[in-house]
Amino acid sequence: MSWFKKTLARVGFGSASVSATLDDGTLMQGGTAGVTITVNGGEVAQQVNAVHCSLRCHYMGWEEIRTGGEQGKKRQWKKLSHTLSSWSLPDAFALSENETRTLTTEVFVPRETPVTFGNENVWLEVSLIFRWQKMPTPRCL
Repeated sequence: MSWFKKTLARVGFGSASVSATLDDGTLMQGGTAGVTITVNGGEVAQQVNAVHCSLRCHYMGWEEIRTGGEQGKKRQWKKLSHTLSSWSLPDAFALSENETRTLTTEVFVPRETPVTFGNENVWLEVSLIFRWQKMPTPRCL
C-alpha cells in the first residue's frame, strides 16, 4: 500500500462505501422493518469504528436568517430536515481491500413519522465512522 493511497482514503477517495436496503418495501408508523447494510472495501484496508444509521424526514418550517440587530429579525419559510431516530452498530471491524461485508439491523419507525406523498420524503441515512472521519452515504427509502 502506498502512502498516497492511504492519504486519499482518509479524505474519501478510494475508501470504503456503504449502502442499505429494506427487507420489505413498505413501512408502517409504529412498526419495525429489517435493513440489510452492505459495506464495500476500497483500495486500501481500513478500520471501521462503527456504522451509524438515522431515519430522517423533511418538513416545512420557519428558519431564522437574521436574529436581530439594526435590520431586525428575518425568517424564511422553507423545507427543513429532522432526525426521527438514530442508532449505531458499535462493532468495530477491519475491512480489507475490496472486501464486502453484510450486516443486518432493524429500524423502528416512530408513530410521529409523517406520511410520504409527492416531494415529502422519509429516508434512512447510513454512514461509516472511521478513526479520522465520518463518511455520509446516499439515502435509502
